[in-house]
Amino acid sequence: MLKPAAAAALSTLVVLAVFELLLRIFHPLPLVVPINARYLGVAAPAPSVRSRVELPGQYDTIVTTNAQRFRMPQPTPIEPPRGKVRIAMLGDSVAFGVGANDDETYPAAAGRLLGGAEVINAGVIGTGTGEQVLWYERWVSRFHPKIVVLNVFFNDVDDDRGRKLVTRGASGLVVAPLTRNRWSAAREWVRTSRPYTALVAHSQIVALLRAAAGKMATHEDTGATDRTWFQTEGLSLQTMEIGYLNDLVASNKARLVVVSIPVRESFYADATSDPDVKWKSEAIAHSLAAFCTAKKIAFLDPTEALRDKAGSSPSRLYFTADSHLTPAGYSALASIVASFLQQFL
Repeated sequence: MLKPAAAAALSTLVVLAVFELLLRIFHPLPLVVPINARYLGVAAPAPSVRSRVELPGQYDTIVTTNAQRFRMPQPTPIEPPRGKVRIAMLGDSVAFGVGANDDETYPAAAGRLLGGAEVINAGVIGTGTGEQVLWYERWVSRFHPKIVVLNVFFNDVDDDRGRKLVTRGASGLVVAPLTRNRWSAAREWVRTSRPYTALVAHSQIVALLRAAAGKMATHEDTGATDRTWFQTEGLSLQTMEIGYLNDLVASNKARLVVVSIPVRESFYADATSDPDVKWKSEAIAHSLAAFCTAKKIAFLDPTEALRDKAGSSPSRLYFTADSHLTPAGYSALASIVASFLQQFL
């Protein structure tokens, strides 16, 4: 007969095992070994990472970053190759390519289609527009891209609100100062330790706890359907950020291109995500189209072209249990964007 302490421990293990199984069956979450780190005051991919990113039943991929913190197996020299136009792709996990292997991401596919160009995948998982602008200003600009493509997704406005790295002031944008956190080194040590990475790579319970902690740390409890704030303050801040980015890009003698990436709810009736996703995506696309037209910034909304490809493709362009595009979706998006960028080469 087991002692009370042993019986309690066994019961706890059984409960955790059942909970793990239920999560895997009914609510699987991505299993992401830590990829991001803090660098120059913003979230950025850690250098020289080779990591697993899995969503059970959907994808199981390998992510590689180079020493320059870009999702590319090959190194990125400061100067572009002779005879090549360097293009930097900014954005969040969609630009980074969650759900795809390194050679299947949208920037990688676009690079193969644009023979006269070198495309840098400068996407960063979990970032909003403001953080992506700072990432360009503080790091990506050092690599002298001649074309900068900002890829905007439906959650970028909300991510900006949670992080508060860029806010509106009385006389314009206010950028949070670059600060050093004395706990960051300890945190990074824990995040890269073998026990932690093993748990993250295999446990749905740990994935759920990480997702909950991330929401608590980065988002205010503002309500998912706070349309008034989103359509006034949120979209206004985003256009100001893009105006700031356009000035930065122009000062580096480069061109900015803005792409509004649609969500799966625009194409598939079986999508069961947040009901606010579709209207947020459409509101962003409408706002950016008007702003970019007024500021003479090149803008692309690939929704209709992707809808045509979704109707004729034998493969889904978006995952069923995830907001990300499938490799087929990234390939379709890359062909649309590459065709649009040809005019600037």
